[in-house]
Amino acid sequence: MSGNRHRELPWKEKLEEFQKVYQLLENYASKEIDNDLERAGIVYLFDTAFTLCVMIIQEYLESQGYTAKNDRHTIKKAFQHDIIHNGHVWMEASSKRSIGSPFDKNHAKEVVQFFQHDFLPELTFLFHKLNRSQSRFGLTERDFNYMEKTFKRDGRIEKVTLYGNRAQGSYKRETAVELAVFGEEVNRNIIQDVQHQLNDILPLPYYFHILHYEGLINSDLVQIIDGHGVVLYEKETP
Repeated sequence: MSGNRHRELPWKEKLEEFQKVYQLLENYASKEIDNDLERAGIVYLFDTAFTLCVMIIQEYLESQGYTAKNDRHTIKKAFQHDIIHNGHVWMEASSKRSIGSPFDKNHAKEVVQFFQHDFLPELTFLFHKLNRSQSRFGLTERDFNYMEKTFKRDGRIEKVTLYGNRAQGSYKRETAVELAVFGEEVNRNIIQDVQHQLNDILPLPYYFHILHYEGLINSDLVQIIDGHGVVLYEKETP
């Protein structure tokens, strides 16, 4: 999507790797583990997931202006800022990965039980928390893709800008998506078609308010769009 797209932060780059490890571990959420090889594999994935999560949380905290010196400090900070749910479980996870060996049968059984009953729900909470944090303006990449395809349907649409509360970061889930469509040749039918596609056809759970920028007579609204709007789409020039 064209426009002022933010550069990907380091923690977001690691999130895909975390997702792969998380999905592997999720397969063993309720499975009966009855052999040493599977237990050793889960212990290894548990250690990998914890290490990766701490790295992601540290970088996420840094992106929010906080610093964390080590694993324990990271867990404490993450708990304070509601990035993780149960700080006690994370502290116990830190202790379990620093002792024992994946080839120690008793340790492996203990880790598997802890993972299935205590740690996996924490990974799930963190996974969904970070996925929500990825979205811009409360919208996902899938939402942006749907919008871009809609704007491309008509070559007379030159640019689309997000304005209002979502553009300024002061939105709630129910906040409408307010879009200004630019284009000298854009008419009422085009605006109605865009609004129909986004509100009634596509699988998007938001309400969209669409207006034609060149048709505005409210100078205050023009100033808001010009001063605080965020470009979501620009027509590619040949």
